[in-house]
This record gives sequence, structure tokens and C-alpha cells, in this order.
Amino acid sequence: MKTWNLGNTTVRNPERIAAGLRVLKRFEGQRFDETVQVAFYEALRDEGILSGDMQPSGQAISGRKWAAAANQMGFAVALKSRPPVVITEAGNRLLLGEPLATEAWLRQLLKVELPPPLETSRLGQYEGFSIHPFAFMLRVTLALEDLGLEGPSRQEIALFLVTSLQDDDVQGAAVECAAYRRAIDGLRGSVARRNHFVSTAMRVAARLYADEVDERCDALREVVSLVQEDAAYLDSADCAEQLRAVCAGGKGPHTRASVNAFELLTRLIREGAEWETLVGVVAENRLRRRATTFVDYADTTIRYCRMSGLFTVRGARLVISEDAQDAARRVADWRPPSIKADLFSEWFWSADRPELPSDDASFLRNDLRRLSQERASLAAAVSVSEVEAPDYDAMALPQLKLEHKSTADDVARLREEFFYRRQAECLPEILHLLQDIEVDDDMGPYRPALLEWAVWRSLLAVDAITCRVADTRNFPVDSDVNPLHTAKGGVADMVFEYVGHTLAVEVTLRTGPNQWSAEGEPVPRHVFDVMRRRPDQRTLGLFLAPRIDPNTANQFLAQVYWSDDIRDNVAVDIVPLTLRQYGCLLRSLGQLLKPDRLLHHLDDCLSRRTSCQHGPAWLAEIDRAVRSYAVETAAS
Repeated sequence: MKTWNLGNTTVRNPERIAAGLRVLKRFEGQRFDETVQVAFYEALRDEGILSGDMQPSGQAISGRKWAAAANQMGFAVALKSRPPVVITEAGNRLLLGEPLATEAWLRQLLKVELPPPLETSRLGQYEGFSIHPFAFMLRVTLALEDLGLEGPSRQEIALFLVTSLQDDDVQGAAVECAAYRRAIDGLRGSVARRNHFVSTAMRVAARLYADEVDERCDALREVVSLVQEDAAYLDSADCAEQLRAVCAGGKGPHTRASVNAFELLTRLIREGAEWETLVGVVAENRLRRRATTFVDYADTTIRYCRMSGLFTVRGARLVISEDAQDAARRVADWRPPSIKADLFSEWFWSADRPELPSDDASFLRNDLRRLSQERASLAAAVSVSEVEAPDYDAMALPQLKLEHKSTADDVARLREEFFYRRQAECLPEILHLLQDIEVDDDMGPYRPALLEWAVWRSLLAVDAITCRVADTRNFPVDSDVNPLHTAKGGVADMVFEYVGHTLAVEVTLRTGPNQWSAEGEPVPRHVFDVMRRRPDQRTLGLFLAPRIDPNTANQFLAQVYWSDDIRDNVAVDIVPLTLRQYGCLLRSLGQLLKPDRLLHHLDDCLSRRTSCQHGPAWLAEIDRAVRSYAVETAAS
């Protein structure tokens, strides 16, 4: 191995690990053999943690992979070779919930190191490694801050962090990130930036994996030599097997990329292509796979870093949370103790080691004073009664931890209220962000969450809601009011209540036929559920996507939903808009960002369906309507 990954690529969303661990706890004390592995998989599926039905041959494998995610983080020991199943001290601490869960994550992330001392069978894969990935991520992020820069982007993590193998590579990685950022900032257009990333990733992969390319080229040379001796050899089963091995990736020779490379090589050899051309195909195939792995590892690493409570995601960058600046610098000073191999498991599975800033009463008192001052300032800004701070000096450590959690929660609520009141002035920035999200996939796994967040902000800018700010969204945000992940399933992404009206909002990045298959049933159901819960108000649905599939428009053209309450179909009103149309509509509101004007325009789009025979005709009418709003605004 020449790269690392913080976390588990099977359980890419670490927020699911606690739920999976809770299920695994049912099997504590049992031997983790194939029978238990299958039972664990079935329990995960029954709890809705896993979806779909896997073939029987893969169920035990899936159970092992989910257990591995908990094993790697030190939350459990679920191994066939090491019975019985045990939930560790750290795992039991995680299951206690907040705020202890965040502390448990931070402790375990700090303790993860490569080579992994407890995985003795894999030590040979980590030759040249001596790194604590989370601590490394934290120190590079702080080093960039010290250079006056925001934290690393997904691309920078992929290129320069997960490819660093030593704890003392921090400054070098920070300098490489800064140089790459200067180069990217000097380019115009997303295509040029994307091409620069791809070419850089291929150079990094070539540097790290030149030996793999050489090995495959040696195997290819043997094939070419045999074909030159006997052209019929190219059509033999032995030749096909050799070429498939040359083209195989980590998932074997039958993936689309492997098959495409195999077919291309076969054709080029048949045509008598130059050796350099053949080598180029092998190198491109192998190195592009490796470069893709860099990105996959960056995505997972970002997700797991956020579990520490120290990081947030701002746009496409991983940054230190505002609340965690002091704690992050103290944690970054931590250095792992020297622990004998036979004592490492006790250290790794412990719930209280290493010591964190939150274990220091003095640190907590100082941070509580900072938080209480911010709470007072925010309360005054949003006209909320101020809470009197208690005497922190009189509190013992357990009380301080509880008070810190309570005060931080107060501050988070007030920050969101203050955030809401600023969104009208931020509308140009929000609309620019929506444009970026539509065309830029560098935001990685947080792109869908950022889309929901940007749309939420834009509708907060319209103002005049009659519900609590937090009740308008069904997705979670962190203390910096940045999105943690997308809205939970089974409900509308956002619900905005106004006087006499409710707006239920659904957004997606899907644009092809799968938009219809994925959204055609749940969106009407979610809008109907909002209607049913608010019978005294009119409910209007808003569906946003980069492009509206014609079948989706067909579905919404004359949408009805069966109501068990009245034993009849109920009309469900849903307006589909592209992100471009939505941005144009908001701009047409000008300085009058009021819900009545927004709802008037949406009703106009809705009314135009009566003259349309099918979805595409309605979409054309909607586009004409949105364009007319822009013309009216320009004229006025």
C-alpha cells in the first residue's frame, strides 16, 4: 500500500456505526462465526441500517465488513479468530450518546495508527508507514491556517494527505496544498481545473505506483512476444487470461474499466500498434484506478474527521470548527505514547485515553466563559432573553461537562436564529453557490447536502416564516450551521410555514431516468404527508433539480394521492423547477423577498399545467413563465 484511508469504505458514513454497534451488541459473548455473521447482517437489514436483499453467499461477508468498521475504530472486537464478540469500553461509551459519543470518536480517531499494531497479518502491507492519520489531518489543517489559508479541499486531501506516510510530513503536505491551490486559482473554468486535478493525480499515482505499471508491462511484453511468434495465440484462452490479468483492477478483471482496457489492448496488439502505445494503455488504466482510489479515500477521511467534533465542511474544504479552535490546537500538540505491543489493545479499547481538553476542568471553565459571552451577544442580537451564567468555579468536572454541552446547544440555537436573519443579504452568495453545486462535483459526498443547505438558505432569505428556524429543515447542521448530511428519509427535505401557506421542498442532483424512478413516488407522498399534518393551510410542493426528467414532469402534471381519511384521491400540487429556473425566479423577486410573491409565481407555474397534454409541454410553459418574471423585473 502507498496510501491510507481514515475510516471504512464499506461504512462510508460513520454516523451509522453507532446504530450498527448497537445491533452488534446483541451478539456480545457469541463466537463471530459465519452463522452469527449472517444473523448480524439480517439484524442490520431488519433495523433499516442496511437496505435491499443480498444474495445468501454475500450475507456473511457483509456482516464481517460491518463488524470490521467497528473493529478498526476500536469500538468492538468481532473476529472469528478471536472469540467471543466484545463491545469495548470505547464502544460502550459511544453508545451512551452525546456529548460522550463525540469524545469517544475523538479519542479513537487519535489512536488509529498505521501500521495497525493489532492487525499483525497486514503489517507487511504498510511498509514505510508511520502515521496517525487523524492527527496528521488536524496538523496539516492548522498548518494551512497558519499560512493564512482555509483547510484542505477534497482534491488536496486526495493528492497530498492520504499519500503522505509519515507523521512528520505535515509541513511538506501543507506546502504542496498551498502550491496546488495557487495553480488552481490561476485557471479559468471548471474544465481547466478538473483537467489540472486529473493530470496531477496521474503524476502522483505514477510516482507511487510505477512498480505496478512495470510489473504489468513485463506481463504484457510476454504476450506480445508470443503473438509475434504465432498470431493465432492472440485468440487463445491463455492469451485472454494473461491480458485480463494485465488489465484487472482491485475488483478483478470483469469491471467495465477492466473489460474496456482488455478489449482496447487486444485490438491494438492485433493492429500491430507501437510498444509505447500499448504501455500507455496499461499505465493509463492502472494509474487512473489508483487516482480514483485517492478520491474515494479523501471522501471517507473527510466524513470520519467530522465525527471528532473538531472539523466542519465549508464548501469543498475541511476546516476547523469555530468552537473548536482552542481545543484543536491543544489536541494537535498531543503525541502518542510509546506502548508495548502486548499492552496496545488495552490502550486502544479504553474509554478514557488519551486525555482530551474536555477532561481538563480549567479548559472547560475558560471555554464556558467564551460560550456564555457569545450566548449573551447572540441573545441581544436576536432579541431573546439572556441566560445568566452560573459560577463555573464552583463546578466539578462532571457538572462542567454537562454545563458545557447545554451552553453549546444554546449557542447553536441562537447562531441558527442569527444565521436566518442574515440570509436575505446573502442571497447573491447563495445563488452563486447553487450555480457552483450544479456544475462542480469536487464537493464530493457533501454535494447533495450542500444543495439542500443552499436551497434552505435561499428560502430563509425569503423570510416571514411562522415556524421555528430549526423546524424548516429535516437535515442536521453542526454548530457552525454547516450541513452534516442530507435530510433523513421518509419526510420532505424542507418545510416552510407561512401565514396561510406551507411550502414542502424536495431537491435532488439526479437528472436522468433514475430521477423519475427515485423521486416519482416519495416526493408526492412527502408533500401529501405535510398536507395531512397541516389541514388548515394550503400546501404547495416545490421540486428542484439541475434538470427535470420528462417522466417526472408527467408524474407531477396531474398528481393525486390516495387518502385513507376521506377514502378518495387528493390533488397534490408540485412545481418542478430546474436550479437555473429557481435562481432566475429568486432574482426576479428583486428587493421584495416576500413569500406572497414567491408563492404567486409558483402558483402561476402550477396553473399553466391545465393547458398541457404532457409533462414536456408543461416544462416549456414553466420556462416561459420564469423568463417573463425576469423581463417584468427588468422593466420595472
